[in-house]
This record gives sequence, structure tokens and C-alpha cells, in this order.
Amino acid sequence: MVNADEDAVRNEAGTKRRFTFAVTNVGSKVATFDLNVSTNLGKVLELSPATVAVEPGTSATPTFLLAIPSTARHLDNVTVRMTATNTAEPAITNTAEGRLEVASADDADDDSVDNDRDNCREVPNNDQADTNHNGIGDACDTIFGEPLSITRLSPESGPPGSVVKVTGTGFSTTSQYFVLLGGQFQPVLATAVSATELVFTVPVSAPIGPVPLTVATEHASSTSPMPFIVRRPSVKP
Repeated sequence: MVNADEDAVRNEAGTKRRFTFAVTNVGSKVATFDLNVSTNLGKVLELSPATVAVEPGTSATPTFLLAIPSTARHLDNVTVRMTATNTAEPAITNTAEGRLEVASADDADDDSVDNDRDNCREVPNNDQADTNHNGIGDACDTIFGEPLSITRLSPESGPPGSVVKVTGTGFSTTSQYFVLLGGQFQPVLATAVSATELVFTVPVSAPIGPVPLTVATEHASSTSPMPFIVRRPSVKP
């Protein structure tokens, strides 16, 4: 299964931007996939790797560069299609699409707010939230800590009740964190054990299957580049 962010993002004309997507093996055996990425505008460069072997219940996170031509116009729509083909059974393929819009040259962080009005010029924050009214947006105000990012989940799959370690940056042991799995239920509390690690327990209400995982605070959020796979609880004989 290929997973991509379905929300529109923005990229400036004449620039290159690196993207990450997830290829998830929902089967019971190791599977190898040939990957392909195409776009209706610009060029796809440096797809790496082009072939991945993925263990059951885990994800690989390939990357690629998307080059937007300098002739692209502001708000032009860009569609990127990512396809994974099972090398052992080529008839088995899965495709996901990501949507982009060409950003204005006056919008450095691609958040639809012009630079001269943006209170966080290098961090996307189209809501321009500024809780303490100091002229610096919450998304980049150091009083709220560093921006969040997620790099790894361990394990990458499990049934409700599983304890999951989230590795990343920007966490603080003095802040409160919540995790959303697929947006289908109320967020669950997560505990930061260091600046690079927090843990949470998969709730019984989590939807079965691969779901996006988002870590959030009152002022910031980050979505994992790979989904978490919620598995059905084992049935005891």
C-alpha cells in the first residue's frame, strides 16, 4: 500500500523540493516493490530507492525531488502519482496521489501568507497563530519549543494496547502531547521521555489498517512519513 498526504501543499516555480512517501507491506511475507513517480507538471528526479524490500507490517520511506519549471504560474495545480508494483506478482500494484499548488515567489515557506505579512517566514503557519502576541508566530516562537518532526515508529504495526515509541525532534518532557491515528477518534495522550522520543498506547478505538499518525501539542503538530498499521487483536483459542 502506498500512502501520500492528500492535502494540498505548495512549491515555488523554478525550485526543487524533496518529498517522502510510504510503501507499506500489509501482507504476511517479505515483499519487494518496484517504484515509479510521475507528475503532470515539472520533473521527478532522484527517486531513491527505486526498488524496496519491505518486511510484513512495516513501511519503507523512499524520497524524490520534484522540480517545478520556472514557467509555472502561481496556483497552477500539480499532481504527483506514486506507484508500487510487486516484483513477484506484477499484477499487484497500488497507487497514491499527492496534490500541490505552485506558490508565490513572495511566500518563502509556502503557507499562502506573503512574506511581508508572515509572522513565521521559514515555518509554514497559515493560521498565523500568535498566542502571546509578541509578533512571532507560535509555529516558530522558541517559547513553545522547537518545531516537531517524526522520523521513526517502533513498532510500525500492532493491535490496540500496543505501546509505540515515536522517534523525532522537538519533544519536551515538560509539554503535553497527543496522538491522532487516522483522525477517526479522540486523540490519546502521549508522554515525552526525552527531546527525541515519546511513547503512547494504541487505543481500542483505533481504526484497523494503515493510518496516518500525527503528534500534536496546543501549538504545533507533525505527521509521520510512514503510517502506523493497526492490526486486529489476536483471538485466543
